[in-house]
Amino acid sequence: MSGVHTEPRPLEDETYDPERYRSSEFGGLLGVASGVAVNRQETAVSGEIFPQDTALKSGSSCYQRNFDRGAILACMNSSSATFDWSFLTMFRRLTTTIFPLAAIATLSVVAGCGDDTGPQDGTARLTVVLTDAPDPMFAEAIVEIGAVSLTSADRPPVMLTDAGGTHDLLMLQDGVMVDLATLDIDPGRYLQLRLVVLSATVTLAEGFEFSDGTMGPRDLSVPSGAQSGIKINLRNADGSAGVDITSGESILVVDMDVSQNFKIQGSAGTPAGIRDVKFTPLLRATLRDVAGSISGAVTYPSATPADETEFATITADLDPATSSVLEPMQTTMVTAVAGADSTYKLWFMSPGTYDVSAAATIGGTEFTGGPESVSVGEGENVTGIDFSL
Repeated sequence: MSGVHTEPRPLEDETYDPERYRSSEFGGLLGVASGVAVNRQETAVSGEIFPQDTALKSGSSCYQRNFDRGAILACMNSSSATFDWSFLTMFRRLTTTIFPLAAIATLSVVAGCGDDTGPQDGTARLTVVLTDAPDPMFAEAIVEIGAVSLTSADRPPVMLTDAGGTHDLLMLQDGVMVDLATLDIDPGRYLQLRLVVLSATVTLAEGFEFSDGTMGPRDLSVPSGAQSGIKINLRNADGSAGVDITSGESILVVDMDVSQNFKIQGSAGTPAGIRDVKFTPLLRATLRDVAGSISGAVTYPSATPADETEFATITADLDPATSSVLEPMQTTMVTAVAGADSTYKLWFMSPGTYDVSAAATIGGTEFTGGPESVSVGEGENVTGIDFSL
């Protein structure tokens, strides 16, 4: 997508083996520099990302795994297991075409790099990642994230990054995440995450259009509160205020659900059509190692979905008795859309008791199922929560 620089991270990212992608030619240079200049995950690399003479040869494959403050993008020939790219060509392109200052600064970093890519003794490495849930009415939902910071009760706020990047939320579905920031911080209890949204743009999906006959892209107005920083109160698995970040590595998942953050104004089924889309930021956050999930299937009535816009939406809202005090732009709601196989999964859920329901509008008739009360334990994946509409 033109103008969008985002690197979806698979859910299984922690299986990364740095030795698999290390070579004497690349050393740490490409790993660190690619965290700035090479920020995509592709099965094939086109001239859009790299110039023609550095594109992959036929039969090769490309792997990326995040580590430390950067990422390794390793492209290897499937038959000979050798790198297809010339290191000199890559280095020349990095230093003359993509990000000269980033590549030059990397030289001093590489000089002091060893094999240890983890946090220093006595510190905690926190990575903040962004994820989303599907929404069939949008083809693109692009947000530009600015500063991301963390506050605690007994120390000054920690600036994790001043530029979280530009990301298409619809590339971050079904457990896919993208890194916003990684930083070594002091272990301790942190109470709140603050995230600045600088801009938001949407494009409607095929089959939908605005009342003026266009599909977008359309720039949306960003509320002043989002520009100054959306506050997300954090809580531990036991419901107490804050999250405990211990020595080692932690991942904090921020969910920016398109269906909650981008509200259709008007209706595609009326003469007035879709007038606009309103950006209404509602975020939630949970630590990856305590997050659970709910999954199941939906049985439709005799009227079956004619297309993907009629698939059931599953909604889970945390019981107020088990949720913490929320900020104005914070939510506890988790959503999912049943797929073509009628199954669904709600990802990255904080421990607690949820009211889960399903709804679908098929042929102009609304069908509902639930609500069901479902408890999710720490790191628990609850299955078999099925609905008949």
